Formats: sequence, structure tokens, C-alpha cells
Amino acid sequence: MRPELTRRTDPPRLVVGGRDLSRFFTVTSAPRPVVPELEITEVSVPGADRSYVSGVAAKAYDWPVTGYINGWSDAEVADVRRKLDAALYSPTEREVQVPDDPALSLMALYKGGSSPERHRHLPAVDLIFRVTDPIAYGRSRRAEVAGTGQIMTGGTWPARPVVTATPPAGSSWTIMNRTTGEFVRVRADFDGRQTVELDMGLERCRVNGYDHAVDVESDFFAISGKCEVYVSGGTAALEWRERWV
Repeated sequence: MRPELTRRTDPPRLVVGGRDLSRFFTVTSAPRPVVPELEITEVSVPGADRSYVSGVAAKAYDWPVTGYINGWSDAEVADVRRKLDAALYSPTEREVQVPDDPALSLMALYKGGSSPERHRHLPAVDLIFRVTDPIAYGRSRRAEVAGTGQIMTGGTWPARPVVTATPPAGSSWTIMNRTTGEFVRVRADFDGRQTVELDMGLERCRVNGYDHAVDVESDFFAISGKCEVYVSGGTAALEWRERWV
């Protein structure tokens, strides 16, 4: 369930990579799509008089965060601009807290290129971020499953968990999303001491920290809504972030 919204008493803040930049910049608006534009992949089937949807992905977009630089004189504005530039620049994406919905964050990269309308007296400017992962991140969640268990994923979009387990002795270990029928099977000479880590988002398997192949029939899966998860032995810990449209 979505965290309850409370009446805001503080102005929206710009928080980038965990750093609060409200000392340098005051946010006045940060409009974003109600639902990100979707890129829909279709496939035609010979003999059919229609196309079928084979995939859906959210498109990247530019996100303007509008506000003003917290400086009055030319010298103050110049000093704050330098500090703001240093805080915003990054060659990689970082989490940017949604100013009007601080329970959520977007993975975004500051594009730069914006100029203030003046150079003193709280100059207004648009800070443009490129949102390459348009589905917002919410709370961190964790669940443990032994045998078969029910998981409430939270959010409104499928999440891809990281799974950690110590399989019992045997030649293979399996985890399955029984709601969808997808599973991942790891074959190895398990003696009850190895640790298996599956990253469903990166589609990566590691055994005792080393990359390890999964069974050819495996599908790295997402979880969504209320789903039933099965593990063939031991206890699996699933960790994920809620995803919100």
C-alpha cells in the first residue's frame, strides 16, 4: 500500500544523490507525467488480422525542476551557482527525490544547459534532468520464503528483487514465481554452505560471490501485486524497492 500522504508544511526540496540542495536552490515546481509515455512493441502473426503486444517499456523523458538560486547580490549568486553546479554534476544517474512526493525517487542525470533569467535577486532557472528510468522508486522491502510463501510487492509496477539463499545439500536449487510460472534454477554441488545471490534486474547469478550460470530454461522474473513464491529448499530472502508509476 502506498504510504499515506500528509499535508505538506515545508516547501518542496531538491535532494540529489541523498544530498539536500535546498541551501542553494528553492523549488517552485517539478511537473512530471501522470503516466510515463510507453513504448509498445507489437508483433504480427501470419494468418491473423491483427497485431499483438509483445512488450511494453516506459520511455525516458526530460524533467524540468523549476525554482530560483538562493542568492541576492552578484557575488552571492555566483558563489551559490558554483556550489550548485558541483553538487549537480555527475557522469552517472543518481536518485533524485520527487520534490512534491518525497516518498518517491527517480533515477536521473542532470543535463545542464540552463541559464538563469538574471544574475541577482533570486534568479529563476529550470534545472533539466534526464529521467532514463521513468518508473519511480519507493520504499525498500524485504521478505523471507521457506517452501511456499505469499509476498505483497507494493507499488503499481513490477519490481525485480535480489534473492539471497543458502541451498541445502543437493545438485540444484530452484526459486519460482508460482503466480507467473517463471523460475530460476541453479545447478551446482551444494553442500549446505554456499550462498546463492540472484539479481533479477541484472539477470545475474553468483555462488559464493562468483558468477555462475543458471539452467538454460530459467527466466529471471519480476514480482507484482500479491504473488506466490516457492523455493526448493532452505530459506530465500527477497529484497526489492517498490516501483510506482
